[in-house]
Amino acid sequence: MANNYLQFSFAIDDISDEEREWLDAEDQTNRHSEESIDLDIRVVDSVAYFTAEESGDVEGTAQIVELFLKKFRKKDHVIFEWAETCSKPRPDQFGGGAAIVTADGWTSKNTRQLHSELRSYFDVGVTDE
Repeated sequence: MANNYLQFSFAIDDISDEEREWLDAEDQTNRHSEESIDLDIRVVDSVAYFTAEESGDVEGTAQIVELFLKKFRKKDHVIFEWAETCSKPRPDQFGGGAAIVTADGWTSKNTRQLHSELRSYFDVGVTDE
Protein backbone atom coordinates (compact mmCIF):
# COMPACT_ATOMS: atom_id res chain seq x y z
CA MET A 1 0.00 0.00 0.00
CA ALA A 2 1.21 3.50 -0.81
CA ASN A 3 0.45 6.85 0.79
CA ASN A 4 -0.18 9.96 -1.28
CA TYR A 5 0.51 13.48 -0.04
CA LEU A 6 -0.30 17.01 -1.12
CA GLN A 7 2.09 19.38 0.67
CA PHE A 8 2.87 23.06 0.61
CA SER A 9 4.51 25.81 2.60
CA PHE A 10 4.41 29.52 1.86
CA ALA A 11 4.61 32.78 3.77
CA ILE A 12 3.10 36.26 3.81
CA ASP A 13 5.40 38.96 5.20
CA ASP A 14 4.85 42.14 7.18
CA ILE A 15 1.83 40.92 9.14
CA SER A 16 0.24 43.62 11.31
CA ASP A 17 -1.29 42.97 14.73
CA GLU A 18 -4.78 43.18 13.25
CA GLU A 19 -3.87 40.73 10.48
CA ARG A 20 -2.31 38.39 13.07
CA GLU A 21 -5.53 38.37 15.10
CA TRP A 22 -7.59 37.61 12.01
CA LEU A 23 -5.25 34.80 10.89
CA ASP A 24 -5.16 33.30 14.41
CA ALA A 25 -8.97 33.32 14.52
CA GLU A 26 -9.17 31.78 11.03
CA ASP A 27 -6.72 29.05 12.05
CA GLN A 28 -8.72 28.25 15.21
CA THR A 29 -11.99 28.22 13.27
CA ASN A 30 -10.49 25.79 10.76
CA ARG A 31 -9.09 23.50 13.47
CA HIS A 32 -12.43 23.22 15.24
CA SER A 33 -14.69 23.02 12.19
CA GLU A 34 -16.36 19.84 11.03
CA GLU A 35 -15.14 20.78 7.55
CA SER A 36 -11.55 21.34 8.70
CA ILE A 37 -8.86 21.28 6.02
CA ASP A 38 -5.21 20.27 6.37
CA LEU A 39 -3.86 23.78 6.89
CA ASP A 40 -1.74 25.20 9.66
CA ILE A 41 -1.42 28.99 9.89
CA ARG A 42 1.27 30.25 12.25
CA VAL A 43 2.43 33.81 12.67
CA VAL A 44 6.00 34.17 13.89
CA ASP A 45 7.19 37.71 14.44
CA SER A 46 5.66 39.44 11.42
CA VAL A 47 5.54 36.47 9.04
CA ALA A 48 2.49 34.24 8.50
CA TYR A 49 3.34 30.67 7.49
CA PHE A 50 0.75 28.53 5.72
CA THR A 51 1.62 24.83 5.69
CA ALA A 52 0.06 21.46 4.90
CA GLU A 53 1.94 18.27 5.70
CA GLU A 54 -0.16 15.46 4.25
CA SER A 55 -3.38 16.25 2.43
CA GLY A 56 -3.37 19.96 1.75
CA ASP A 57 -6.44 21.61 0.31
CA VAL A 58 -5.42 24.02 -2.44
CA GLU A 59 -8.94 25.38 -2.98
CA GLY A 60 -9.70 25.87 0.72
CA THR A 61 -6.35 27.54 1.32
CA ALA A 62 -6.75 29.82 -1.70
CA GLN A 63 -10.18 30.87 -0.42
CA ILE A 64 -8.78 31.80 3.02
CA VAL A 65 -5.94 33.78 1.42
CA GLU A 66 -8.46 35.50 -0.87
CA LEU A 67 -10.52 36.57 2.16
CA PHE A 68 -7.36 37.82 3.86
CA LEU A 69 -6.37 39.87 0.80
CA LYS A 70 -9.91 41.21 0.37
CA LYS A 71 -9.96 42.39 4.00
CA PHE A 72 -6.41 43.70 4.39
CA ARG A 73 -4.45 43.94 1.12
CA LYS A 74 -6.74 44.57 -1.83
CA LYS A 75 -3.88 45.32 -4.24
CA ASP A 76 -1.58 42.44 -3.28
CA HIS A 77 -1.33 38.90 -4.58
CA VAL A 78 0.01 35.63 -3.22
CA ILE A 79 1.50 32.84 -5.31
CA PHE A 80 2.05 29.42 -3.80
CA GLU A 81 3.15 26.04 -5.07
CA TRP A 82 2.31 22.55 -3.90
CA ALA A 83 3.81 19.10 -4.34
CA GLU A 84 1.95 15.85 -4.87
CA THR A 85 4.07 12.89 -3.82
CA CYS A 86 3.73 9.19 -3.10
CA SER A 87 5.52 6.95 -0.60
CA LYS A 88 6.15 4.41 -3.39
CA PRO A 89 7.56 5.06 -6.87
CA ARG A 90 4.24 4.62 -8.69
CA PRO A 91 3.59 6.09 -12.15
CA ASP A 92 1.32 9.13 -12.28
CA GLN A 93 1.46 9.64 -8.50
CA PHE A 94 3.81 12.63 -8.54
CA GLY A 95 3.15 16.19 -9.61
CA GLY A 96 2.19 19.52 -8.20
CA GLY A 97 1.05 22.91 -9.25
CA ALA A 98 0.83 26.59 -8.46
CA ALA A 99 -1.91 29.04 -7.59
CA ILE A 100 -2.15 32.81 -7.71
CA VAL A 101 -4.57 34.52 -5.34
CA THR A 102 -5.80 38.12 -5.37
CA ALA A 103 -8.58 39.93 -3.53
CA ASP A 104 -10.74 39.32 -6.64
CA GLY A 105 -10.26 35.56 -6.89
CA TRP A 106 -7.76 32.84 -7.59
CA THR A 107 -6.69 30.38 -10.24
CA SER A 108 -4.34 27.44 -10.35
CA LYS A 109 -2.70 25.04 -12.72
CA ASN A 110 -1.39 21.58 -11.94
CA THR A 111 1.12 19.41 -13.76
CA ARG A 112 -1.62 17.26 -15.32
CA GLN A 113 -2.94 20.36 -17.07
CA LEU A 114 0.60 21.20 -18.12
CA HIS A 115 0.97 17.70 -19.62
CA SER A 116 -2.06 18.31 -21.83
CA GLU A 117 -0.77 21.69 -22.93
CA LEU A 118 2.66 20.27 -23.78
CA ARG A 119 1.14 17.43 -25.77
CA SER A 120 -0.95 19.82 -27.82
CA TYR A 121 2.03 22.17 -28.27
CA PHE A 122 4.03 19.41 -29.89
CA ASP A 123 0.93 17.92 -31.56
CA VAL A 124 1.43 14.61 -29.75
CA GLY A 125 -1.56 12.32 -29.60
CA VAL A 126 -3.33 12.46 -26.27
CA THR A 127 -4.36 9.22 -24.62
CA ASP A 128 -6.53 8.81 -21.56
CA GLU A 129 -4.49 7.99 -18.52
